[in-house]
Amino acid sequence: MGKEKVKKYVIRSFSRYRRLAADVLRLSKSNRVIRALIEVDISGVHAFLKASRSQCGMTPSLTAFLLTAIAYAVDENKILHAQRTIWGKLIIYDDVDIITYIELGEEEKFPFGLIIRGANHKSICQIHQEIEDFKQNPQPKWETGVVNKFILLPRFLRRWLLRLAYRSPALTKRYRGTVGVTAVGMFGTGTGWGLGAPSHTLGITIGGIGQKLSLENNQVVTREILNLTIDCDHTIIDGAPLARFVRKLRRIIENNYTEIPLMVESNPNR
Repeated sequence: MGKEKVKKYVIRSFSRYRRLAADVLRLSKSNRVIRALIEVDISGVHAFLKASRSQCGMTPSLTAFLLTAIAYAVDENKILHAQRTIWGKLIIYDDVDIITYIELGEEEKFPFGLIIRGANHKSICQIHQEIEDFKQNPQPKWETGVVNKFILLPRFLRRWLLRLAYRSPALTKRYRGTVGVTAVGMFGTGTGWGLGAPSHTLGITIGGIGQKLSLENNQVVTREILNLTIDCDHTIIDGAPLARFVRKLRRIIENNYTEIPLMVESNPNR
């Protein structure tokens, strides 16, 4: 008898959504990025979020808090989410539209993008509610249909159309948002930075959370530390604007929660 061949691997199809992800990654700005790896003290954030439950009707998530902090920090440094056009001009957006990714699906999980429009005009409560609503209803049917048809196009055509969309301020704002935020650290424990492949002028990767010893009033205390990776397109952003943004973001998260409103009045014009 001949030797029986033992199959030691599994063959799966490369899903259409993964093909789309590969197309997007081809357009990343990794080759011209300026990157900052920072630590922020979030020891008081959880108590702040629990205290806000009475006003929000629920306890906002840490993700909602961080997205709100990022939006308000960008609002004071709007060059951080500017976009260069094919005519050599800079478009500096007024509204901070943050796209973040939420993993959904049963058999094959995939990160779907949620764009929070005008996040710099919204409260933590509103942003948290948008995230929860998105988990229940990820995409409108018409939008899902468009994406499914787009994926069926030949690869060269998909990437050409994506390249055009990435250079168009109007299409960027509508379909990609102006700031990209990825929360890789929310799926595990321990400290660490995530290194992304940003395709926006400003991309932020939320890393891990760990504990560090700190000296306060001659006492050794344990602080909770969050790692953040901040990526900027160096053709638009220099070190000084990036440093100002980092200082503002750290101040909002660590010391001055009152700069972020819990509740704001809805504006029907937005």
